[in-house]
Amino acid sequence: AAQGGGQAVQGGGRFQSNQNRNGGQGENQSKDKGVRCQICHKLNHNAANCWHRFNHAFQAQEVQHALAAMKVADGQDNKWFPDTGASTHITSDPGNLTNFTQYHGNDQIMVGNGEKLNVTHIGNTDIQNGERRLILNNVLVVPQIKKNLVSVSQLTSEYPYVFQFSADGFFVKDKRNNRLIASGSRAGDLYAFQETPKDQQHAVFFSSRFQSANKETWHQRLGHPHRQIVDFLVSKNNIEVSGPQSRMDICSSCQIAKMCQLPFLPVEDHSQIFLERVHCDLWGPTPIMSSQKFQFYAIFVDEATRFVWLYPLRHKSELCQVFMDFHKLVERQFETKLKIFQTDEGGEFNSRILAIYLRNNGIQHIKSCPKTPPQNGLAERRHRSIVELGLTMMFHSHVPMKYWVDAFLTAAWLINRLPTPTLHMKSSF
Repeated sequence: AAQGGGQAVQGGGRFQSNQNRNGGQGENQSKDKGVRCQICHKLNHNAANCWHRFNHAFQAQEVQHALAAMKVADGQDNKWFPDTGASTHITSDPGNLTNFTQYHGNDQIMVGNGEKLNVTHIGNTDIQNGERRLILNNVLVVPQIKKNLVSVSQLTSEYPYVFQFSADGFFVKDKRNNRLIASGSRAGDLYAFQETPKDQQHAVFFSSRFQSANKETWHQRLGHPHRQIVDFLVSKNNIEVSGPQSRMDICSSCQIAKMCQLPFLPVEDHSQIFLERVHCDLWGPTPIMSSQKFQFYAIFVDEATRFVWLYPLRHKSELCQVFMDFHKLVERQFETKLKIFQTDEGGEFNSRILAIYLRNNGIQHIKSCPKTPPQNGLAERRHRSIVELGLTMMFHSHVPMKYWVDAFLTAAWLINRLPTPTLHMKSSF
């Protein structure tokens, strides 16, 4: 009975204690009415009276995806600060990242005063520390944050690194071999990584007014660069493009402003008869004299068949005699008459002897306008083909440059026998 009475007394004591506790809560509830708890975020009680005060595993449901970080109230800083309280790497400027994409998750950054900050992008970067490089993965871009934060917990979880802090600075080492990965110094109450300045060539593209746009808009924003440059910036995620990733349309402003000269209209009255019109041009002087002391060469191109004849010259003055020899050769061999001789305004084509010879043989001499080589484009283009083919064969065979005449004659011989798209894949020969 005594034992039972003791239990009754004990039970009464518990009951009394509960009554006192409930009474105390009633007073606190009236006192804390409208107060929001900082632990569970519910109303009408403070953190001191929260049931989850000593439950370290508890996390409020509405902020279970929030991330811890520290918000520093001073101005923007490009340095990176190690933070043991941050659960992820954070930066405010996407220009600090080597590559990034738009963030589509629901996570937010919760700072010390309970404020939640939005995440706009996620990407990777690295901190250049002398010759060493510290790689940071999954860095979140939070425009409202004031400091670039390196999460100590995230870095040590991804890599076998350890941090060693002292009064003067800190070191990041590989715990497997004690190799130094990065280091930093202490400035006041903060530790910061000692970073080598990076090339900020793309930093101009990022600002607080950073917005995505289509390729045409970015082309206009960046001063109308070549479309290859815009495609490169898109591939490196340096600019964010909205809409389809198709090729840009031709920019009419670029076509007008960047045009060097008006285009030449194509010639429609092509000759269809062999030797009706022959184009001629002179090439030289060459920087290396040939083994036979030649410094120039002249070509004669038939407009109908694109057949080319090449004559090496020692001096420009030899052109008149070379043309006379060429004229006699083709008329005797092919039994046809040369009607039109087309050249540029070079001095070698303005000689009195050549003019008299052309007049006596009934050959019309057509000259292109001064400083307009496209009007004699057929001969000019043949020059390029002969020189490119001849030099290529010489480089491939390791032939000395003094034998350029032999190489160019061989090139002309091959060009006459190779099929050409101009003749519907038929050869001039």
